[in-house]
Amino acid sequence: MAEFTPTHRRVAVSALFFVAGLCFASWASRIPDIGLKLGLSEGELGQLLLALPVGSMLALPVAGWMVHTYGSRVVVLAATCMYAGFLPLLGWASGFWSLAGSLVLFGFAGNLLNISVNTQAIGVQAAYGKPIMGSFHGLWSLAGFLGGALGTLLIRWQQTPLWHFLLVMGIGLVLTILAHQRTLPQDTGAEAGGPGLRRPEPYLLRIGLIAFCGMLCEGCMFDWSGVYFQKVVRPDATLVTAGYVACMSTMP
Repeated sequence: MAEFTPTHRRVAVSALFFVAGLCFASWASRIPDIGLKLGLSEGELGQLLLALPVGSMLALPVAGWMVHTYGSRVVVLAATCMYAGFLPLLGWASGFWSLAGSLVLFGFAGNLLNISVNTQAIGVQAAYGKPIMGSFHGLWSLAGFLGGALGTLLIRWQQTPLWHFLLVMGIGLVLTILAHQRTLPQDTGAEAGGPGLRRPEPYLLRIGLIAFCGMLCEGCMFDWSGVYFQKVVRPDATLVTAGYVACMSTMP
C-alpha cells in the first residue's frame, strides 16, 4: 500500500473542501433563476429556503455517530458523492414540493459532509503539529467565489441550472475519487458513541449564539443577494450573480 505524506493528506482534504464550496455556490448562484423558472413569490422562495437548514439539522444527531461508527473516511466519501449527486435534483425540480424535498436531501448531505470533512481536517492538522484549519476553510470560500463566477459565465452562455449542476456534479465526483485514497484512514481523538442531542455547556451555548448570528448574516447574503439584484437592482441578466460573487470575494 502506498505511503502518503501529511502534504498528500492535506491536498486530498483540501480537494473535498473545494467540492463542498463549489456545490453550495452552484446552488446559491442559481437561486434567482430557479425561483423565476418555478414562478415563486418572495414568500414562497423564503419558505423553500428553510428546507435546506431543515436537512442540515436532521443530519446533526446522526453525523457524529456515523463518523464514530464507520470512520470519517467512509462517511466523507459517501457524503461528498451524495452532496454532488443531489445537486442536479435542484435543477430537475418542477414544483414547490419537489424542490423542497431536494433541498432537504441537499442540506442533509451538506452537513454530513461538513462534519466528516472537518474531522479529517482535524487529523491532518494534528499530523502537521500547527494550526492549518484556516487554509481548509479559506479554500471553501475560494471554491464559493469560483462557483459563483462559473454560474455567471454559464448564465451568459444561457445554460440552464440543470446543465450547470450536472457539470459541477461531474467535477465533484472526479475530485472525490482522486482524493479519497489520500484521506486519513483513521481519525484523531474519540467521537461521541451514539446518535442523539445532548444539553450543551453554557460556554458552548454562547459560542453557538455568536455562530448563529454570523450564519444568519451569511445565509441572507447567500440566499437573497441574487434575488435582490434580479428584482431591485435589475442589471443585465448575466450580472444577477454579481452580488453573490462580490460577497464570496470577501470571505476569509
